[in-house]
Amino acid sequence: MNDQLNEQLMEEIRALVREENQKLLRVLRSVREENTRFISTLSGGLDQALRHVTHGVPGEAFPEEEGLEEPAPVELVNTKGIHKKTIRAAELTVQILRERGTMRLSDIAEEVERRGGDFGSNSTLTMKTIMKIAPDIQKVKRGRFAYKPHLEEESEDQ
Repeated sequence: MNDQLNEQLMEEIRALVREENQKLLRVLRSVREENTRFISTLSGGLDQALRHVTHGVPGEAFPEEEGLEEPAPVELVNTKGIHKKTIRAAELTVQILRERGTMRLSDIAEEVERRGGDFGSNSTLTMKTIMKIAPDIQKVKRGRFAYKPHLEEESEDQ
């Protein structure tokens, strides 16, 4: 009788375990399907971003980017120990030099302050710091600076 009761209990436990396993499998399948949809959405967005960056279609912007300015290429690796106001001034300086080309340091300092940045009291020292964290800014002549991306140098090396 005990053997029969034990066997019956074991069979009920096996049935419950099978039922729970089936529930878990359904949940895993739905999670897998969700992940697949999520990854395909992400890859589609990345493909669109890559096409936009590599082909540079003018006038075509992503819907979420409308009204936003392009981020300035400030190397965050080089910003350790540098004040946030200097990093902001570097971003503004890159934007200004991209728009206008070669400019005098005094004009750059005025424009940065017009746009809400702080160039500090010693503009030469601030500009040296900016050149460290944004290597695309180069000194062209005495007191003149320009934005020159170093992409051409990298493409020749490859």
